[in-house]
Amino acid sequence: SSGINAEYGDNLMADRGFIIDDLLPEGVSLNVPAGMWGKKQFTLQEVQQSKKISIARIHVERIIKYIKDFKILGQKVERQMLPYLSKIFFVCGQILNLQPVKLREIDSMVADLDMPDAE
Repeated sequence: SSGINAEYGDNLMADRGFIIDDLLPEGVSLNVPAGMWGKKQFTLQEVQQSKKISIARIHVERIIKYIKDFKILGQKVERQMLPYLSKIFFVCGQILNLQPVKLREIDSMVADLDMPDAE
């Protein structure tokens, strides 16, 4: 096992320079902003894809902040609670999903780019 908790069809994001393609389970894709690595200029497709990834990253950071706002996640976790931490985090995420305004912002910003997906 790679230690990456992802399923077929999942799409993961990582920072530039993370080369983890060989660790991904089958059917899981990785989005990483383009790097210059020996180039003088990005292609139009790389610029467009990097913009999409950047917008999504901004919102991922916002979602993480919203999850941290749950007081239950803002405290020191006692050792006996560690087995339940994943479930607690999951429930907080599900509660956040019930707030459609926050997620609608993401869809709107990505749609406003009106760019074809980079392949």
